[in-house]
Amino acid sequence: FTLALDDVPLAFASSQMIYALVWLGWIAWPFLWQKDSSWRPAVTKEGFVSKHHQTLFWEFAGMVMLKLGLTEGEKILLMVLFNAQQWGVFGLVSNLGSIVLRLLFAPIEEIAYSVFSAASLDPEKPDSRKAQVSLLRALLLLQGGVGWLGLCFGPSFAETAVRILYGQEWAASEAPAVLAAYCAFLFFAALNGIFEAFMYSQCSPAWVRQCNFWQVGISLVLLLVSWVGQSAGPIALVLANSLAMLLRAALGCIFAYRHLQPSWTELRLGPVGQLFCLLALGSRVTAMLVSPVMSPRQIVLAVSSAVIAIATAGLLCKGELAATLRAVRRGKQT
Repeated sequence: FTLALDDVPLAFASSQMIYALVWLGWIAWPFLWQKDSSWRPAVTKEGFVSKHHQTLFWEFAGMVMLKLGLTEGEKILLMVLFNAQQWGVFGLVSNLGSIVLRLLFAPIEEIAYSVFSAASLDPEKPDSRKAQVSLLRALLLLQGGVGWLGLCFGPSFAETAVRILYGQEWAASEAPAVLAAYCAFLFFAALNGIFEAFMYSQCSPAWVRQCNFWQVGISLVLLLVSWVGQSAGPIALVLANSLAMLLRAALGCIFAYRHLQPSWTELRLGPVGQLFCLLALGSRVTAMLVSPVMSPRQIVLAVSSAVIAIATAGLLCKGELAATLRAVRRGKQT
């Protein structure tokens, strides 16, 4: 009937309502008729739902609500704190930046979670702890390095990218500045993804509950920063998300440090700092060649400068990068 009236949203809502009513009727059947039947849900001595299942229900319900708030909270903040034009700017930038999250970071994090889950820490085998430290460090360097590249080189090319992809009208809006700020979010998201993959593959249910408590606090920080900085436009929401992601990464870092207790020798922060400093220096040189409006020749020159800077940093730190790749291969084999 609703499809005949060409009202697709109403048709979808009606089908969902019928589906929910069928399930509700099936679940409520024992309370209306107590006759035994194989297709009706059974009622235990503890009631329709056992106490153990009730505990699991509330725990998982809390996790679902928290995840919903983390994923959809920024949309609610957009509607409450910002106008329609700012919604469009933020949506454009977040959709563009999420390509990196979905296509690059998400597969790496899923593989990392699987590898860490299969390689549980064995107190009787000291080598297992060293292997996990080496693998965690390598994944953080690889994915964090990609995020660092975006943070260093992304802001310089933000306006050019928006102009090429979306045109002059969007380039004249707040979109380039928001995209530049989003590069910081990508770096913190890269670190957080690996830390959370390790944390959730190794932590106990008690730590998960404690982590959910801290996630609520981080969400409140996100809300507060967005509200205080709403005069800055959607940049405030991006920076608030970056701060929230940094706090989540710090929570995962704390768990990893307590769980693995690595030494400074195992962390080898010196080569990592050297690589990151070289990339940052190269990005500053590239930024001198970038202007708001560039000809095709200038774009090629700026991109070539960025490629040369990245290649130079890679060659100077090739020993560290080779060791990182070997650590990842060993981790996948074990």
